[in-house]
Amino acid sequence: CNDLLSFEKEYNSKLPMFVDEITEVIQVKTNCDTKVVQYIKVLHYDTKKFSDGVMKRKMRQHHQLHCNKSGLSSVVNWTAVDTMLNEDMSHFITLITAPKDCH
Repeated sequence: CNDLLSFEKEYNSKLPMFVDEITEVIQVKTNCDTKVVQYIKVLHYDTKKFSDGVMKRKMRQHHQLHCNKSGLSSVVNWTAVDTMLNEDMSHFITLITAPKDCH
């Protein structure tokens, strides 16, 4: 847990940060009791314009990211949570990948 708490502190010192054209990470939270790392992100896009199937694709990509050879869920055995907010800071969607999703 100490490694992830150190990661949280270091990463948060660099935030906010865009990770692509529309996605801005604004905070990372680590919960050692529940073994969850949560990334809070803002989507700078009119989410009403997302086409059908985007959320399924995003969930699949989330699983691929956190279940790969160096993934948080597959290697560290922690749950990764992306809480996505609209530009007005209201909740849009939450993506969750748990270790059980990697099997």
